[in-house]
Amino acid sequence: MTDTTAWNPRAGRGFTIFLVFLLAAGSVTGCQLHWKPPPTRSFGVRITDGHLDIWTLSPCRDVQVMEFEMPSSEYWESVDPAGTDVEYVRVGGPYSGFRLRQAARGEQDWSRAESIWFAVTIGGKSFGGRAPLTEAVEHSSQHPGNVYYVSNVGWLDPAEAAARNGKDFLGLCAEA
Repeated sequence: MTDTTAWNPRAGRGFTIFLVFLLAAGSVTGCQLHWKPPPTRSFGVRITDGHLDIWTLSPCRDVQVMEFEMPSSEYWESVDPAGTDVEYVRVGGPYSGFRLRQAARGEQDWSRAESIWFAVTIGGKSFGGRAPLTEAVEHSSQHPGNVYYVSNVGWLDPAEAAARNGKDFLGLCAEA
């Protein structure tokens, strides 16, 4: 009986030749092989009058559940079975159209957190992301009230967010 698990130095030789050919063809034609990762789901944060505000960067329609984590999770569910629209959220509430489904363990104090996880559930699908808070805490006062910090992107107003949504990031509920 032949051992088919033994290493064969010729196995994969065709693939290796193909890769060498592909790289050579690309360099001869001046073709550059670039891979860009897909944009990540993001949301904006800022501090306004001592409150942490979240902007989903585009409207989230028919949200059934909102989740906050800093460090333990808190869940809010829509009082309307069809869901509630969300775009701007002030951490700590009140949340119009939502009721508390599961309280966080312990105190939720965003001022001591390094980051916040925020997610929404729409039609059984969850869309979420994490945002660092240091930049927002330290620099929100230097920006107009409609400008939010977006992780790995910078400070954006609504026009800038609309222009970059889908290119540099995906708003929390934006179509992929």
